[in-house]
Amino acid sequence: MEHVARFSAQCGEAGAHDFWKLRLFASSLTKMAFTWYSHLSPNSIGAWKDLEIKFHEEFYRAPPDVTLADLARISQLPSESVEKYIDHFRNLRTRCMTQISEGDCVPMVVKGMNFAMREHFEGHCFRDLFELINRVRSYERLLQEKEQRRGSSKGTYYRDQLDVAVITDSEDDSSDDEADDIFDALLKDGHISLSECHVIPSSEELVGKDYCKFHNSWRHNTNNCVVFRNVVQKAITEGM
Repeated sequence: MEHVARFSAQCGEAGAHDFWKLRLFASSLTKMAFTWYSHLSPNSIGAWKDLEIKFHEEFYRAPPDVTLADLARISQLPSESVEKYIDHFRNLRTRCMTQISEGDCVPMVVKGMNFAMREHFEGHCFRDLFELINRVRSYERLLQEKEQRRGSSKGTYYRDQLDVAVITDSEDDSSDDEADDIFDALLKDGHISLSECHVIPSSEELVGKDYCKFHNSWRHNTNNCVVFRNVVQKAITEGM
């Protein structure tokens, strides 16, 4: 089905004429599909519609229907990124016999993610899969840069990557407050937006605790957030 649609699109203006599609179709085939075409009986095809029907009869296989139970059983493979896993879920959802909103899909998707991801996003609320996949991308980048940082001496990696003086590694604890102030300013100016479930704790609740305002996470503080650093650096680079 996709091959025929792609072929028709590539024909351009000629695609509006069945005669030209009939003459050009063979050039779009390779391997076993071309072998099938070459073995068609002479004069057995008189029109494009006949060729299209025979092609579908030979190669089209209707995919089996997908149930809600099938969707609930999908899980992320060990070698699969979360983004590819979500794309796979989305593709199967389009074949599901039961209509289900993206909001209802989110808990099913999160449940199927690997343990590290499930643990990190436990209790988080997402409006749809689009919001979830954006948060996942940010967290995966954070994990990657965290691994890179382990191989570098304290402060060296970030000084090489960023020009933001107020949030480079420092022994001065006031840098944490400065990073939070930068976040608050960007949030106030509309450069950063929060989801409905992202409620920043009060300053009293944060005393003596690590908390990242950008990720709504208690696993690291805003000053050590690689993703937030990159947001600030990007704003500086773009002259904002």
